[in-house]
Amino acid sequence: MFEDLYLLMFREGEWHNFYVEKIVEIQGAGPQYILKHNSGRKLLLPADNYVKYNIAIGSILRCNVVKINCTGQIFIEPEHPFYSINNAYRFKVISAETSSIQGTDSIKVEDLFGNQINVLAPVGTAIIGNALVLNVAAIKKGVPILTFPNGWAKCNGTYHRGQLLVLYLRSIITLNDEDYYYLETEEGCISLLKIKHYKHFRIESSREIKATFVAPNPDGTIQIDPMHPLYEIGKEYSFTISGIETQKDDLSNIINLAVVYDAFAMKCGVYLDSNSYKVGDEIKCIVMGNRKGRPLLKIVP
Repeated sequence: MFEDLYLLMFREGEWHNFYVEKIVEIQGAGPQYILKHNSGRKLLLPADNYVKYNIAIGSILRCNVVKINCTGQIFIEPEHPFYSINNAYRFKVISAETSSIQGTDSIKVEDLFGNQINVLAPVGTAIIGNALVLNVAAIKKGVPILTFPNGWAKCNGTYHRGQLLVLYLRSIITLNDEDYYYLETEEGCISLLKIKHYKHFRIESSREIKATFVAPNPDGTIQIDPMHPLYEIGKEYSFTISGIETQKDDLSNIINLAVVYDAFAMKCGVYLDSNSYKVGDEIKCIVMGNRKGRPLLKIVP
């Protein structure tokens, strides 16, 4: 019940203020800030990612709600002390080399905090004065995600989360011993999908691939969620509970998850809001999205 009330208070893309309560050490996760919202909801923020933000205990931290998953877990990103999203800045160039992706160079730049960031650029991109002017499309774990403000890859800055895209399969490539579908949007943006997650999606060069935009990647490619061949977002489907797993989140709250399998025998987890369910029960779920070729499901009350 309280979980549902909290979710009503948060929406992806919204900004919220949090009180920085203290730092705790979480086994296996390292030091974490405990942030408290005025609703009473507490969230964890990995301290190691934000050492140079100089976050003080007892201060108010403005954060963006980046993602809410199907179990109600909320992911946030603090406001950067220097870089503002959708603004352009000069970044020092560290190196430039030919990328494994046809027609692109991989340029390594450095931000004000010394983070080195790889950016895909058109072959032959001019570097003037050992610097490039790049647009900050987003911030992830304290590191800016960069794109070119104009021309090539500008679509990264104009797509919005959830926007429907049409992509085309250009080739299959291998990076670090992993096979990927190499997809392009109509505007020329690149997305790479691990083949092992999407073998059942019938991704072929003769077919349009429809997907929703998720976010830009640090290297200039984009994250997408291809539309599932069977499960439509917003529609309800029946599943049989094959198992029930009990887990603890980082704040030691107990979470019950039903294990179900989709039509392709892919394992999915569904958050249970009570202890009344058992193995063998049929549950009705609404499809909230897709993740790595599997539907994200929420039980229908």
